[in-house]
Amino acid sequence: MSMKVSISLYFRVKGSGFFCGETGYTETIIDLDTEGLENFKLSQYAEQQRQGIAEFCKVPVENVMVISRQEYEENTEDRHGESIKGDKKMSRYETEKLIVDRENGKTFKVGDIVTYKNVSGGGCGGCIITKITDKGFHFNQGTGRDKSVRYEDVAEIRGR
Repeated sequence: MSMKVSISLYFRVKGSGFFCGETGYTETIIDLDTEGLENFKLSQYAEQQRQGIAEFCKVPVENVMVISRQEYEENTEDRHGESIKGDKKMSRYETEKLIVDRENGKTFKVGDIVTYKNVSGGGCGGCIITKITDKGFHFNQGTGRDKSVRYEDVAEIRGR
């Protein structure tokens, strides 16, 4: 009997301009028919995907790591936390997170436009905060795709 299966691989990418020089996350999915699965070499496929992502993101292959689904989801969940699935109803209320600068007391929230500097010297400007997590924040620069940065990599955040 033939069945359709999907295989997902999750990656962490470091130092790519695609992610403003920060750590970014991506996934690849392949749909297969089980009739051809005996010839499928997962390790070879994973390495090909890793190399392809490195080429696309213009980083050395060493900067692309295969990671767990859990790590991927912890770093890419939507801006309201877990996705709403099935018949689960959205509440009228939700909790919002703030970024608080402990040195000067300034706060930043989702929707604020900020510039941040990395501890490594780089950074990004014109970033609209789209999500705040316990480990960092996600932002968009009008490119259609969110990027993320971890607090441990941030030297300074400035608002407009």
